[in-house]
Amino acid sequence: MPLSRPELAEAVHAALDAGGGALVLTNVDSSGAIRSRPVTVWVDDTELVGPLPVLHVLTGADARKADALQRDATATLAGPVRGGWFAAGGRADVIRDPSAVRDLLARLAPGLPSDGVAVIRITVLEARRWSVRSVRPFDNVCTQLLGAPSP
Repeated sequence: MPLSRPELAEAVHAALDAGGGALVLTNVDSSGAIRSRPVTVWVDDTELVGPLPVLHVLTGADARKADALQRDATATLAGPVRGGWFAAGGRADVIRDPSAVRDLLARLAPGLPSDGVAVIRITVLEARRWSVRSVRPFDNVCTQLLGAPSP
């Protein structure tokens, strides 16, 4: 059964809090290569797309990551959280307009300078949390937070 909007937001928040907000952002570049980099993720509770959570990553306005996500908006965020792993996939929008970036930063990271910054806004379409029960291979439990279950 899918989670309600408040349950989903709470589950995503809990997963991110357990990992300290640091995840790896992965996308495909123009050559077809997979590119990853560690990022800090911000969640803005006032910004949801229907029942879907929106996550934000700050980057340089001229960063290759932002350019690549404008060409192909498919993005994943993944990383360790207490007792397991969190992964989310979605569609990215890159916000480079200085006034829009300034407004977002005022909510997400007050006091952080906005000059030369772009915001990667990821609408989460799928999210999972794996709980690792032991060191034995495949001894974990996957909780489907959002999206279709894995086959």
